[in-house]
Amino acid sequence: MSYFIDSRQDHPDRVVLRESPASRRVIAWLLIPLGLAGCGVGALGLAAQGAGLLVGAGLAFLCAGILVLTQFRNPPTLTFDNRAGALLVAAEAAGTGSASAKLPYGEIAGFDVHRRIVATAGRSRSAQYTCSMVRKDGARWALMTTHNRADAEALRAQLQARVKLGDAKPAEVSAAEPPSFVEVLQTSEATILRWKKRVSIAGSLLVIGVIGGFGVIGWGLGPFAGAFVSWLIVAVVGLVELLVILATIGGLRTYQRVELGGGMLRYREEGSLLPWGAFEKPLGEIATALFQFSPDEKAPMLLIIDRAQQEQLRALGTESEPDPMRMASLLFSLRRIGLGEMGLDDLLRLERFLEAEIDKRR
Repeated sequence: MSYFIDSRQDHPDRVVLRESPASRRVIAWLLIPLGLAGCGVGALGLAAQGAGLLVGAGLAFLCAGILVLTQFRNPPTLTFDNRAGALLVAAEAAGTGSASAKLPYGEIAGFDVHRRIVATAGRSRSAQYTCSMVRKDGARWALMTTHNRADAEALRAQLQARVKLGDAKPAEVSAAEPPSFVEVLQTSEATILRWKKRVSIAGSLLVIGVIGGFGVIGWGLGPFAGAFVSWLIVAVVGLVELLVILATIGGLRTYQRVELGGGMLRYREEGSLLPWGAFEKPLGEIATALFQFSPDEKAPMLLIIDRAQQEQLRALGTESEPDPMRMASLLFSLRRIGLGEMGLDDLLRLERFLEAEIDKRR
C-alpha cells in the first residue's frame, strides 16, 4: 500500500497525500478468486492426488486476500500544511483520536528514496524503491513503495519542491497528551502508563487460515514427497499456529505497562505468564522514543534508543540499499515496547507523551 498526491485537493500551501485503496483492492481481488477457485476445484477432486495442494493453496490465498482487504487501516490522508508548519495526520477509521495528530515541520529532516532487494518467485530477485519522510530523530515513514524507481523519485521531487520545511513558521503544538485508551498514574516519584494491547480476533483467525493452508499443502505433498516430509510440514505448521493462538489469547488478557521513576524506564506486560520483552533502561541513556511507519505494517513497535543507536539508525538506508547485517544487528539491540494494533494518530500521541515524561523524569 502507498500514498499518492491527491490532485483534487491541490493548493499552493498544502500537499495532501491520500492512501491508494486501489492497490489493496487489486491484491485482494486477485487473491480471493484464486483462493475460491483452488478450494472449489480441490474439493471436487478431493480423492485425487494433488487435491490437497489445490485446497491448501486456495485456503491460503482466500484468507490472505480477506486479510489484505479488511485488516489494514491506515490514515486516509497525510496533509503537509505549509501555513500550519506541520504534517496533519487524519484520524483513521479504527483509531480513537477525534482530531488529527500533528507533526511539526521542525521535526522533519526531509525526504529520500532508498532501494532494497527483495526475493520474488523462484530464485529471482528484484529492486524495490521506497520514498520516505525522514524525521530528525531517525524515524522513517514510508510513503510509497514500488518497483518503479521513477515513481518514487517523482514523489520525492514533488514533496521537496512543495513542502516548505525551512520556510514555515514554528507550528503551534499543544501539551503532550496520551491516547484516550492509555491509563496514566502520576505521583511525585513516578509516572505509570498502562494500556490494553488491541488485538483483532478476526485478523488472527485469518492469519491462522493462511498458515493452515500451508499445512494442507504439506498434507497434499504426501504422494509426491513422502510421508516423512509431509508430516514434518504439517507438524511445523501446527506449531506455528499454536504460537499464533497463544499470542492472541495472551494479547487479550495482558496489559502493557511502562513505569518512569527512580531514574529508570521499566517495561513489562502485566498478566503475561513469561516476561517476554520486559526490560529496564536508565533514563539518562535514552535519546528518544520513536516508531517507524509503513502502510503495510499492522502492529509497529515503539523503540527506546540511546544516542549511539540513534546515529546508526539515521545512517541506515539513505540513497542506497541498507546493509542487511548492520540493520539486523541494530534492530536486535533496540528495546521495544509492544503496541498492538494502533492508529498512526494514536502512535504519535503516545510517542510525544512518553518523550515528554522521559524528559521530566530524568
